[in-house]
Amino acid sequence: MMAGLMGVAELASAVAPPQNRIRILRVERVLDAGAATAWDASLMSSRLPKFADATASSPREIFSVYWEPSIAAPAGALVTFEYLQEFSMHIRFLFMKYEWPVEGEEKAVFAIDIGGMRPAGRVTAWRARVVYRGRLLAETKSGTWR
Repeated sequence: MMAGLMGVAELASAVAPPQNRIRILRVERVLDAGAATAWDASLMSSRLPKFADATASSPREIFSVYWEPSIAAPAGALVTFEYLQEFSMHIRFLFMKYEWPVEGEEKAVFAIDIGGMRPAGRVTAWRARVVYRGRLLAETKSGTWR
């Protein structure tokens, strides 16, 4: 009887799909001074004052989250980016949803305004996650995240 149960367990493990291990390879942080170009001139705050925080001349920090599944990640994978800024007590949340299956290294880019009319300051702590259907698959965070 024990041999029969062992055979079923071996069969189940052989039929089960391989574990899809997803890992976050790295997070790169770049400070963009936000130099406006001629193309951006038509979108400057003088023409659209209520959108002044989002102009190309506002300084911002750009975070690139590089991640990779060991086998294809199904459509619907979500990369989240949570962060705190110098002059704000609120955790802010950004996300990027992949509507297509992901194979190989992928990059999710998050731009955070640190200037503008209501500056919140530079990012002081952050956490990046890869989630699928509410299940955490990978996570990395800055040393200052708590």
